[in-house]
Amino acid sequence: MSDSFDQVLRGTKRKKSRQGRNLLAHRDEVIAKLSADIASGTFAVSGYRDREIVEGGKLRKIQVLTMYDRIGVHAIMAVVDKHIRRRFIRTTSASIKERGMHDLLQYIRRDLKDDPEGTQFCYKFDIRKFYESVDQDVLKQCVRRVFKDGRLIQMLDGFHYNDAGGNQHRPQKLAGVRKPPAVCLLRPLFEG
Repeated sequence: MSDSFDQVLRGTKRKKSRQGRNLLAHRDEVIAKLSADIASGTFAVSGYRDREIVEGGKLRKIQVLTMYDRIGVHAIMAVVDKHIRRRFIRTTSASIKERGMHDLLQYIRRDLKDDPEGTQFCYKFDIRKFYESVDQDVLKQCVRRVFKDGRLIQMLDGFHYNDAGGNQHRPQKLAGVRKPPAVCLLRPLFEG
């Protein structure tokens, strides 16, 4: 829990914010409370604040948690990550610690060198509004196949995408997609 606290409160700007100063002043109490809530399965995200940002020329809608909630979510997801990560295929790279785009680029270069004829063509695509399109019920089924602890599942069920009104988001149907994207990309959760 201490590692999660430090990770969320990294950087001077976060530490100097009102939330950051309050958390730092009560560090031991915050860690004890979050640890107790997570151990008992009563930890829940108190709410989101919707925000729009422009990143890489794209308008993105994000939901911002309080730093207190982020510490709890980080602690839970650090444990979840250890179990799910080993189910990913080796070339799964985006948003994965110690992998990333440079790691994947090395695989692509190797494949281009080893099989120039078979890698002559490629198909570039992007799923628009991907995270919003993931079916939450399918995702929850995947989680239940890997994790059996009822307390953990209850807490993970609270980490779903909400719309601006605080209601759980129901993904739009994607034209031409037979399986929900969650099924395709979360295949490692189905196996095992």
